[in-house]
Amino acid sequence: MRYARFLRNGLARAGIVFGDKIYDITELSARNTLVPSGISSLEDLVRSGLGDDFWRECLAVVPELGLDLTGVTLLAPFSRPGKILCLALNYAAHVAETRHVVPARPYTFLKPSTSICGPDDGIRYPEGCQQLSFEAELAVVIGKRGRAIRASEAYEYVFGYTIMNDMSARDLGRTNMPTLSVDWYLAKGFDTSAPIGPWVVSKSEVPDPQDLDIELTVNGIVRQQGNTSQMVFQIPTLIEVLSRNVTLEPGDIIATGTPAGASGGVQVGDTIVVTIERIGQLRNKVVRR
Repeated sequence: MRYARFLRNGLARAGIVFGDKIYDITELSARNTLVPSGISSLEDLVRSGLGDDFWRECLAVVPELGLDLTGVTLLAPFSRPGKILCLALNYAAHVAETRHVVPARPYTFLKPSTSICGPDDGIRYPEGCQQLSFEAELAVVIGKRGRAIRASEAYEYVFGYTIMNDMSARDLGRTNMPTLSVDWYLAKGFDTSAPIGPWVVSKSEVPDPQDLDIELTVNGIVRQQGNTSQMVFQIPTLIEVLSRNVTLEPGDIIATGTPAGASGGVQVGDTIVVTIERIGQLRNKVVRR
């Protein structure tokens, strides 16, 4: 199943995508007594713990409620996730191209929730930036609250997967301080620096998230290609390390790092498309501030 957020009558709605139709959860709740009250957002749906089988059963009762997917505007699946946890240097080929060494443990940073934008939204070129670049990433959506999660149990806490493009204003983040070479907030935290979408695909639809092809194109030209099998630290290890002293909550997003090729720049007017096997495509255009 795919879970999305979309625009309907000028309002943001949570929806379930099944085939070529999308179902408004608010309408579904009003027409089907199986659906618990109070589920009006994707965050609510994730927190509910209700799985694909439940929602398939609900949709079967009122199939006439399905809207044509091509006729709606999809939004970022989550407008204000609690945490956006990101991995740097998590693909060996990307480590090599940046002339770093493979880290001994996951190297992490945070993006603010205001960095989120959705499919087909404009990526605003940051003021003062001369080197804006992209990073195609598989993003893990947490489905259950947990702390000190063991790697062996990590997938029990996963709701599903989406695509994120970790945009970076690389020159804005450079510093002249000998003990701190990058200001991550300035480089990675600007508005629209975290396009996500087009939806969240449930984990049952992605049997092996560590074997997915990733591709990024700029104006139709391939700039990144890789596979999630090339991660230095795989998803269970990331969840174990990230939850060691920090509670992970439903709707939190973990962006798992990027393959080689992310050193290239983009300009205003460029169209960036990230494709991940079994997930879909995320398309955005770089626009003026």
